[in-house]
Amino acid sequence: MTRLLRLAAAAFALALTVTPTAQAHEGHIHKIMGTVTMHHDNQLEVKAVDGKTSVIVLNQATKIVRGKEKVKPDDIRPGERIVVGAREVKNKEGKTSLIASEIRLAPRDATAAK
Repeated sequence: MTRLLRLAAAAFALALTVTPTAQAHEGHIHKIMGTVTMHHDNQLEVKAVDGKTSVIVLNQATKIVRGKEKVKPDDIRPGERIVVGAREVKNKEGKTSLIASEIRLAPRDATAAK
């Protein structure tokens, strides 16, 4: 009985040390809603509705749409409302970047285009 109790205590202690590591994994999708404050080459700076500013990296796999229409990265302008789905990725030096998988731009107002 004592042996079983020690084994259960060891398993419980192991579970406590492993669980936080498993929950803090990289790679899950972050959703950022806000306004584009800067667009330079393959990077966007987005000021979220909570006031936090994030730098988002675009790559060849980034899907960019305005409504249902696919658009190019050059079509993104400062001041536009945006929703970004991005994965958090660490490089070899341990620096974290947000890589955009999908960007949704607010539709252009029909009256503004005239």
